[in-house]
Amino acid sequence: MDYADYQAPASPTYPGNERGQPGELLFAASQHFMSWVISQDRKPTEHRGILRNLEHILRICEVSVQNGRIINSMEEKNALGVLRHLTTGLENGDETWADIFPATELMIYHLEARNPKAEAVGQMVLLKFAYHDKSNASEELSILVRKVIDTVTSHITPTIDLELIKKINHLVRDYLQGEKWNAKELEALEKELKAFFEAA
Repeated sequence: MDYADYQAPASPTYPGNERGQPGELLFAASQHFMSWVISQDRKPTEHRGILRNLEHILRICEVSVQNGRIINSMEEKNALGVLRHLTTGLENGDETWADIFPATELMIYHLEARNPKAEAVGQMVLLKFAYHDKSNASEELSILVRKVIDTVTSHITPTIDLELIKKINHLVRDYLQGEKWNAKELEALEKELKAFFEAA
C-alpha cells in the first residue's frame, strides 16, 4: 500500500441521520490527527505504522457508527484521552514523533482489549494490510479479501453472539499467522466464516 498519497477517510454515514453514536467523536479526532500526520511529509517508513494504526481505529469507529454501538462510550473516552494527551504533549514539547506510534497502539488496546466485536473489525483491517504486504496484489485476491471483510463487518452488530465473534477472531488470527495468500485459501476462509454466521 502506497502511503505517499494517503488521504484521511471521509466521515462515516449515520443511519437515519442519528448523532452521538459511540465512535463518532473518536472518528473525527482521529481523522483530524491523521491529516496532521500526513501533512508532516515524513518518509513512508516513519509514518506507515502510525497511519495504519489510525486507519485501524477509524474503521472500528466507522463500523460502530454504521452498525450501532460496537464500542461503548467508556472505550471511546479512554482512547480519546490517549489522543488528547498525545496532541497536547506534541504541542508543548512533552511528546515527540517517537511517542505517536505507541500512543496509537494504546488507543487500539482501549478499543479491543475487552471488546471482541471491536477486535473482529480490527482483524479485518489487519487482513487488508496483510493482503497488501504478502500477496501479489492481484485483482482476484483483492476481490476475495473484500468479500471476506464485507462478510464479517456486515454481521458485527451490538447483538451478535460473543462466543460466535470469539470463534471468528480465533479463525482469522490463525489464518493471518498461516500466511496462506492464495485464492483457494481465501475462498475457504470466506466459506468457513459464512458457515459460522448461517449456523448462528
